[in-house]
Amino acid sequence: MGMYQLTGIILRHQDVREVDRLVTIYSQEQGMATLRARGVRKISSKLAGSLEPLQAAVLTAVTGATFDTITGAEIQSTFPSIHLDPRRKAVAWFCAALVATVSHERQRDTRVYQLLEQTFVALETHDGPALYQLLRWHFSWRLLVLLGHAPELRNCMVCHQAMSADDTMFSVKRGGLVHLRCRGVDASARPITTTTIKLIRELCNEDMKRVRRLRYPASIARESDTLIDTFLSYIFERDISFGAFGTLV
Repeated sequence: MGMYQLTGIILRHQDVREVDRLVTIYSQEQGMATLRARGVRKISSKLAGSLEPLQAAVLTAVTGATFDTITGAEIQSTFPSIHLDPRRKAVAWFCAALVATVSHERQRDTRVYQLLEQTFVALETHDGPALYQLLRWHFSWRLLVLLGHAPELRNCMVCHQAMSADDTMFSVKRGGLVHLRCRGVDASARPITTTTIKLIRELCNEDMKRVRRLRYPASIARESDTLIDTFLSYIFERDISFGAFGTLV
C-alpha cells in the first residue's frame, strides 16, 4: 500500500517498548486501524499532542511488516468541551471503548464512522446531562442496529403476536420483547415499561436531530441503563457497561 492517510477519531493508545505507542483510530477509509507511532513518547516528538484519544485527526502512515507506522498527524478537532467536562468525556470514552471492543481491524463501515463522528459533534456542541445520557443510549442502540442486532420491539419473539401493554418483557437472550406468558424458563427476560419501549424505538432511529429533541421521565433512566448494558454484554459476551467504560481517563 505504501503511504496513505486515515481520517477519523482516535479511540485509544497503548505504550509499547521504551518510547513507542500503538494508536487505534476509527477511520472513514478503513474502519478501525491500529498503527505504531515510533518515538512519540520522547519529549522532542512533534507527533505526541496530535495522537491523544478523543480527537479527530488525519494520520499519514506507511505500510509496515506488523504495524503500519504513523509519519504525520494533523488534528481536525480536539473537542475541547468534551475534554473539559467530565460528564461529556465519560460518554465519549464509553462510545470510543465500545467501538474499539466490538470492531475488527480494517473492516470499513462508514455508517459506524458517521455515528461516532455525529455523537462526538453532538457532545461537543450541545449541553445538558439528560442529553448526554440520551446520546449514550442512542449510540449504543444504533450501533447494535448497524451491526445486525436490532431489537424486536413490536411483536413477541416467541408467538410473533403484537405486544400488549400489561404483560411485556424484554429478553436479551431472544433479542426483543416477549409476553409474560411466553417467557418460559428464559431467565434473561425482565419486565419493561411501555415508556421505555417507546424511547428505545426512537433511539434506534438514525436521525440525530430527532434524538436530541427526545424527552424522557427520570423514572425510566435506571431501567434504560440496565437494559442496554445487559443487552450489550450478552451480545458481545463481555462486560460492556457505562460503569466499565465510562470512567476511563
